[in-house]
Amino acid sequence: MKLSVLIPARDEAGALAETVESITTRLDAEQIDYEVIVVDDASLDGTGDLVRAVALENQRVRCERSPLPPGFGYAVRHGLSQYSGDAVAIVMADASDSPDDLIRYHRVLASKRRYCGGGGGVVAVGV
Repeated sequence: MKLSVLIPARDEAGALAETVESITTRLDAEQIDYEVIVVDDASLDGTGDLVRAVALENQRVRCERSPLPPGFGYAVRHGLSQYSGDAVAIVMADASDSPDDLIRYHRVLASKRRYCGGGGGVVAVGV
């Protein structure tokens, strides 16, 4: 089961590298199939450039610049139209959410899918 991690970000260049690194490191360690989508919400501080640099090192990470008006809700909405996984989790760009919560979420969904035949879902980890 592929987990999509959606990170809305506006002017988060200072914190975003740590956030993405902690998430990808933890998901890799657990051998979970994933993608990380950072939605650049009209950033002016190089957030998009930072994510594109990270994406050169990890092809599971990508940046999507939102074409919608600026705002958290619009960034989430755009991200939800872009993910390709079986389930999606929305996390904050400032590393305030624990990657361990993503692992727990994935395990719950995987166990329900195996035993109940259910599909994925959407969760806002730190919203």
